[in-house]
This record gives sequence, structure tokens and C-alpha cells, in this order.
Amino acid sequence: MGGAMGAGKSYSLILEVMKHITDPHFRCGIFRKSRANILCPGGLWEELLEVTSSRRIPIKTNRHELKMTFPSGAVVQFG
Repeated sequence: MGGAMGAGKSYSLILEVMKHITDPHFRCGIFRKSRANILCPGGLWEELLEVTSSRRIPIKTNRHELKMTFPSGAVVQFG
């Protein structure tokens, strides 16, 4: 897959996060160079929302803090 744009690196990262969302002690920080890279159309924020909604997983989001909390208490925070 390498570093090429569009190879699926970010999507793989989201799938890795999804493996752990039932663990109430799971905490994850995902970092990007700028906030715009997280919130842009097709960015990590939007992709994770799409994956969770397609699996009908209700999550609480805080766009200001770039934080998503799953029903188990697992947390993903972007920075």
C-alpha cells in the first residue's frame, strides 16, 4: 500500500480502531498535521462516522474537541 494517496491507509486505521470499540478502557489518539486534514470532506472524521453509521453503532461526537465516544465508553480523539 505504501504512502500513495488513496491507497487506504486512513481507512485501515479506522478499521483497526473498530476492533477495540467494545473495550470500555480503550483510548485512541489519531494525529494529523492540521485540523483541516481531519475535518475535510472524506477526512478521518467523516470516514469514521460513515463506518459507525453503516454498522448502526450510536456514538457521541464532540466536533469542537474532535472526540468520539462509543456506547462502551471507548474514546477516539483526533488531534
